[in-house]
Amino acid sequence: MLDHCEVRKLVALAAERRLPVLIHAGRGIPALGAHCVALAGEFPDARLILAHAGICDLSWIWRAAPDHPNLLFDTAWWMPADLGALFSLVPPGQILFASDAPYSATLMSAAFMLRAALQAGLSPEQVSSIASEQSLRLAGAEKLEPCGPAVGEHDRAQHVLLDRVAEFYEEQVDASVKSLTSVIEPIMIIFIGGIVGFIVISMYLPLFEIYNHIE
Repeated sequence: MLDHCEVRKLVALAAERRLPVLIHAGRGIPALGAHCVALAGEFPDARLILAHAGICDLSWIWRAAPDHPNLLFDTAWWMPADLGALFSLVPPGQILFASDAPYSATLMSAAFMLRAALQAGLSPEQVSSIASEQSLRLAGAEKLEPCGPAVGEHDRAQHVLLDRVAEFYEEQVDASVKSLTSVIEPIMIIFIGGIVGFIVISMYLPLFEIYNHIE
């Protein structure tokens, strides 16, 4: 976990050399946001990047993000509601484009990110910052430049967070239905086959009896 003493030493070294630290923060990862916020506060020159839109703690960490400009989020994720929340609630200067290759094609991820960013209401300058400019500063160990406040922090926070919850449960329901269908399908085939067989036998038995009487 990120509260391990060795992690602190690593972040301290990265801060000294202005190197980015990429932290896996996708779904299924134990909550690590509080430790990230603490490290970002302790080492203001560190550049901590929460991968996969930081979705393991995005529901609350967006509130702390503006106070820690060295806490960054990448866009290597595929759920529209999560990216919508990221672009709406996190300052654009703290978002970096990422494609999650080889699981996603870079061009497709770029198009997906661009569409989500524009739908959230980001300006062309903010999109350009996310797409490349801030990443180039990061790679060159330069000072990170802010790019305005989050576009939906005050008027859309609850809305986009509820969208995330709705999309998550919709995905879970779809998965449950598919799983249930895969179990029921063979049973239904056997059941329908039995009905069809019963009907066929019911039709042919009288014919056989008639034929016997005729003989």
